[in-house]
Amino acid sequence: MIAGRRRRRGMDRLAAFLIRRTRIVVLASAILAVIAGAFSWNHLGLDADTDALIGEGQPYMRAYRQFKRDFGDLEYLIVVVDPRGDEAAADRAVRELSSRLARLPGSPTVHGVIDARDQHRAGTWSMDDERMEGLHTARAALPVLASDPGAGALLQAGEERLQTLLERGAAMDSVRQRETAAEAMMLLRCALGGLPDPAPSLADPLPDRWLLADGGRLRLVLVQPMKDYATLAVIEEPLRRIRAVISQVRREHPSVEIGLTGKPVLQADEMASTDRDMRWASGVAMLLCSLLFMAVFRGIKRPLLAVAAFAMAAAVTSGLAALTVGRLNLLSVVFMLVLVGVGLDYGIHMVARYLEGLRHLGPQASVRHMMRKALPSVLSGAATSVGVFLLAMLVPMQGLRELGWISGAGLAICAVAMGLTLPALLLWLDRRAAREPLGRGLFEEPLAGRLDPWAGGAATRHAALLAASLSRVGA
Repeated sequence: MIAGRRRRRGMDRLAAFLIRRTRIVVLASAILAVIAGAFSWNHLGLDADTDALIGEGQPYMRAYRQFKRDFGDLEYLIVVVDPRGDEAAADRAVRELSSRLARLPGSPTVHGVIDARDQHRAGTWSMDDERMEGLHTARAALPVLASDPGAGALLQAGEERLQTLLERGAAMDSVRQRETAAEAMMLLRCALGGLPDPAPSLADPLPDRWLLADGGRLRLVLVQPMKDYATLAVIEEPLRRIRAVISQVRREHPSVEIGLTGKPVLQADEMASTDRDMRWASGVAMLLCSLLFMAVFRGIKRPLLAVAAFAMAAAVTSGLAALTVGRLNLLSVVFMLVLVGVGLDYGIHMVARYLEGLRHLGPQASVRHMMRKALPSVLSGAATSVGVFLLAMLVPMQGLRELGWISGAGLAICAVAMGLTLPALLLWLDRRAAREPLGRGLFEEPLAGRLDPWAGGAATRHAALLAASLSRVGA
């Protein structure tokens, strides 16, 4: 009882404040919403990098970042060329694709043919430890090979190192002895590369090689475009240009089949579809909720005020997200759907109680009735929902933590907006009305008899007295 009286007095004080400061509350809410919306428009970015969902604090994520720094981004777009029996046309198509794709804006990295230089550069990646150690031991011979001196010069350089080893080998330490012997063997081996059935050496010319899929029939062109994580599609514009080049080469070589695949392509198409569907779903959800709101309460103006209060809360939520987080990730980008699905419901309860009172009372008394009957329940429900979302901040996944914080804070802001801004908007709308004799909404109960059992007129009071008398007689 005591808690109930204190709560009622608190709600009455809040209602009295809103009645006295209606214009100030409406103006302050509108200004705050405009400032927060403008701030979020300029500072709330999008991070569509799936790696950002994990968080940098995880040990395996730090190891993965180091791997990408060492070896680069290995998620390529893959252009697949099927010769369909015309090998020469497929070879020409691969070369033209490689050349044209490399000239696109943004200078994408393109690998269609592995020439001798690339083969030598990538050869160390596939070496076993023993061969890598041998190459390191003979490393002083590599500049001689790189100068392409010819077989005679290589033979002479090898003989010089053997002579050095014979004359001064006794004075060398064991490490230098191994290095000199390895240099001599490498140079001599390369010098003898022209003999029948020679062993492979670094001096041998290497033919260009195609990137082939398993089975050797399909030719591949690997493309690494510039990625922009500020858009959901990440590679939307580069992907459009790449597809245009593929279409052009496909028309020039109709005898081969050319297609595009790869994880970045699939992700870009998925994100483009997600972005389109999310915008469409948010707009349709907002529209349907508003129309249903109007239909149930058989009006337009007051439901629209609830939508306006919700829009202010959404703008403030976006501003808070920009200020505290600074970005939306692939999970938190859907926070608006959470607010529409839950936050707008708070306004439904508030407007229902206000209209309930307005059919029997004036606007100010109806606001007091609404604050007493609806606001405590709205705040209790909001506290439960906010708590559930804020619990997500305890999980290790960064994407869920950001979604929990933005959605939880947004629902709290929606509850405050429906408890302060919406009543002020309703008072501002009905400031000149005394009482509006409206019919009840679809789901509303009559107010008379629940606020005051003697408020139903003389006939109601007589019926109540008669019922009380009969109950006494029966006793």
